Amino acid sequence: MALRAAVSECLRRVGGRGDFERVRLFMDVPTVVVPAGVFGPDQAGSYLEINNLSYDEAVWADAGDGVVAVMACESVALDIFRGVFGRLLEVRSAFEIALEGGETSMYLTGARVYIVVRRGGALVFCDSLPYGSAADLVYYASKLLPSRARIYIMGLGARAAAAVLAKKFSVRCA
Repeated sequence: MALRAAVSECLRRVGGRGDFERVRLFMDVPTVVVPAGVFGPDQAGSYLEINNLSYDEAVWADAGDGVVAVMACESVALDIFRGVFGRLLEVRSAFEIALEGGETSMYLTGARVYIVVRRGGALVFCDSLPYGSAADLVYYASKLLPSRARIYIMGLGARAAAAVLAKKFSVRCA
């Protein structure tokens, strides 16, 4: 399987299993963000189902800022990583990367953007949305943010997207 070969090659490059204390795997998969105060691990699959997300395995992780990320994962991929890393593996959500960005952040992946908006330090919006071009980002930002809001943008194609967003917003790029 191609994924198993890629993981094995990465390990070979770093000298085998190494003396890792943990291995964090940030998943870019359909995710539902749930307030930590109402989250129950036994209901993880229900959060995905109510949002019409199909999954083999519902995996959850504390994403910080009082939210839990419930991820719709494929068992085949997880089994490969679990087989290689065992108990060292810690599955995390790509939302955590966006949550580190400040008041307003956008984390771009291949086909999705993870958007986090805070006001006065309090989390007010957190979602992953389809992303095809910088025009999508301008649309989302114009609906969610006041004009000239400061946006921290990171991920795949961040520099090009930042140039487009900078026409209307104050942008800082990672």
